[in-house]
Amino acid sequence: MAEYGFFGFLWESSLIIKGVFFLLFGMSLSTWSLIFYKCWIFSQANKNILEMKKNINFAQNTAGKFSAGVAHTVMQAGLSEKKRLQSLGLMHMENGRFALESIRYALHDTAATENERLYGSLSYLSTCATVAPLLGLFGTVWGIMSSFSSITGSGLGVAEVAPGLAEALGTTAVGLMVAIPAVLAYNHCLRQLSKVELGLGEFVSDVLNQAKTELSFPKNGDTLT
Repeated sequence: MAEYGFFGFLWESSLIIKGVFFLLFGMSLSTWSLIFYKCWIFSQANKNILEMKKNINFAQNTAGKFSAGVAHTVMQAGLSEKKRLQSLGLMHMENGRFALESIRYALHDTAATENERLYGSLSYLSTCATVAPLLGLFGTVWGIMSSFSSITGSGLGVAEVAPGLAEALGTTAVGLMVAIPAVLAYNHCLRQLSKVELGLGEFVSDVLNQAKTELSFPKNGDTLT
């Protein structure tokens, strides 16, 4: 078996071992695809936040001038709420506190929704990091059991089945190759998500301060966030 190498072992292995390898290869492919996708998503989110923070003007409804993104979505929610309040005649000084609270709720609620959307599918990386080593270990244990079963049933010596024992450890190796990048990527994505959450929080504060100015609240008035 050893002379055929790893792929020869895989070809001659049981359906259980083949299934373990194919599952691990599938998890590896999906994990790396998700890693690249999430890195791109977080990069675009941070870029959108910086763009909106530098150029946004709540009073002049300038959100439509910029590309779609997390901050753009949050801003649109605030502008939609402002438009609704204007249609009800509530965007005036005497209704200022109510209007600010309503806009604040719309902004924070949308920001929370966007953060949750960005976190979505990250749990898959955590699951792969946990399951892949166990799946690899299961394949190794199964391969070792099969090898020792061959010794018992056919009278083969350890030397004859040793190559099979060594190659059976390949499932554990592949499991670790899936889990290690998944753990590192999961922790990196959590840091990027925290950065996005902080940026969105600052952006919401900026928008609320602009709304406060539009409603002619005093500069040293109540804290808005």
